[in-house]
Amino acid sequence: MHPEVRDVVQDAACGLLSALPRFRGECTLLHFACRITVLAAMNVRRRELSHAAKLHYLGELTRGHASLARGSDPEQALLDELYVQALRDLLGRLPQAQAEVLGLHDVVGMTVAEIAGVTGAPLETVRSRLKLGRRALQARLAGDQRLAEVAGVRE
Repeated sequence: MHPEVRDVVQDAACGLLSALPRFRGECTLLHFACRITVLAAMNVRRRELSHAAKLHYLGELTRGHASLARGSDPEQALLDELYVQALRDLLGRLPQAQAEVLGLHDVVGMTVAEIAGVTGAPLETVRSRLKLGRRALQARLAGDQRLAEVAGVRE
């Protein structure tokens, strides 16, 4: 059984209950419920595909950043290397939960709701970790001019 079956059933049941006031009787109730169930399943599938694409992209980023240095300009390749090292250093000094949320949000592009789903943390916890992580990064960059220059932060 697919791991999302129970979630789809629950989403479909909730969707049917919330859609019942809009049921106009132009089809059978069974057809109406089936349509809502199909839509719920399609939404889960879309989320899965989006999540898989984002995880693939994150995997590409973490496997190596050789693609940054592919350009013919050695100076730019060195700056890119320094930038990646600075980013890793910054994220490495954060608590793991904050670094994870920052990476998923700002690097991979996941929404707060998607991060909550992936990490199992409540929405407000994810928002809090994101806010605290950004503040810590800003404080770290403000305290180290060289690191701020490499990271491309301008005052």
